[in-house]
Amino acid sequence: MNDIKSNVHILILSASASKLIPNIEKLLVKSGVTNIVFHTELHMADADLIFMDHTYGEKDSELYSKALTYVNKLCLLVSLADFNEINRILGKTRGHHLFGLSSPNSLSDLKDFIIYWVEHKKWSSKIFMPSPLKLTSASLNSSKNVNEVIEDLLKGHDFSASFKGIENFLTQILNEAILNAFFNAPVDKDGVHLYRKRNRSEAVHMIPGKDVEVSVSSDQKKFILSVKDHFGSITEDDVFEYLPKGEVQDKDGGAGIGMHLIFKYAHKYIINVEKGVSTETLIIVENDKQFKIYDMKEKSFHLFID
Repeated sequence: MNDIKSNVHILILSASASKLIPNIEKLLVKSGVTNIVFHTELHMADADLIFMDHTYGEKDSELYSKALTYVNKLCLLVSLADFNEINRILGKTRGHHLFGLSSPNSLSDLKDFIIYWVEHKKWSSKIFMPSPLKLTSASLNSSKNVNEVIEDLLKGHDFSASFKGIENFLTQILNEAILNAFFNAPVDKDGVHLYRKRNRSEAVHMIPGKDVEVSVSSDQKKFILSVKDHFGSITEDDVFEYLPKGEVQDKDGGAGIGMHLIFKYAHKYIINVEKGVSTETLIIVENDKQFKIYDMKEKSFHLFID
């Protein structure tokens, strides 16, 4: 942040602005960031970032419509545990960033997001877990025996503080994300998908030098799953066609169902896209002894796309 001289202007359109702003400012100052200026009244075009309660916008359709013209710098704030309602909001707004506000980490997430946005950096697993207690990784060149690879990836991670069955959720999330990387990411030099029409029961092999990279990090509070392909072929239209509905419709492949299920079981779903280079899917699952609490935690979604 030291090399950024000018102030960054952030517009907060929220009924909770009087509480949010001082709390976020305090965290930013502790992190050594002093060039952030918060506003509750500012022309949207003049704001570097806009945070808006989704209810605040929906009560004023004109305001909502105006905010959505700045979707690339708009962050929606939600206080919902209803997965279907969150998907409805994403489908309607095509918002790149959506924060669930009630988790203990909400303010810290907002602070980190602002810092990395200003520094023009995408979120990485290290933001959420700088020092994992356990880290396992694999490089896959074939979609064959994916579940065996996942089983090895989960070995050694501590599930003693987790609800019974969380390993099944992590297995399903990883399975969907890995198969999406194999069947939907690879394209030829003209951008034509190589394997999207293939049945997922078939084994496909990755182009040499473009193995799918997978990792699982864990500590006492959360699990972080990372799946990275080396194509960067996913588009904004793909995300907002597939993610909210979970339907493939007339298209080949299972990306829609896969993305929908990943978000259903995750708490944070982050997609980092460098067009034509790579796509990394980061899935953060917060740990809890009780499934009921795990299931009621709010969700966040973030699409970083160059």
